[in-house]
Amino acid sequence: MRVEELLDRAMAASLGGRKEEARDLLVDVLALEPDNLEAWLRLAELAASPERAFLYYQRAANIDPRSLRAQKGLDEARARLQPARVREKPARSSATPQEERTEPSKPAAVGSAALPPDAPIFVDSGTAPLTVNLRS
Repeated sequence: MRVEELLDRAMAASLGGRKEEARDLLVDVLALEPDNLEAWLRLAELAASPERAFLYYQRAANIDPRSLRAQKGLDEARARLQPARVREKPARSSATPQEERTEPSKPAAVGSAALPPDAPIFVDSGTAPLTVNLRS
């Protein structure tokens, strides 16, 4: 089956609410074309966790650093991975500036052990493993 046909079937499955089928088809695309930007972007959009989405968007951004869709997805996934207290605006308090200074929160740890088994991370044998860098 051709890559374009697999992508079309994946989109139809996704629109039909069959996310697992769509993910399987996208993995098939990546088996044929490991650097298929559209497959990585769609896989990120279907990810069941922000950790997975971040990894998939990161791979897409590595393929095409100018991809606005990949950059926007990375930013959104990164924001979802940050601890809630970092995202929230601090409430006004009567504390002095010295009292308000605290150690900055570290990003949530992202490692393969913390990832839920929603979809496999497809890495072809000629590519280095994906890494998560929340500070970029």
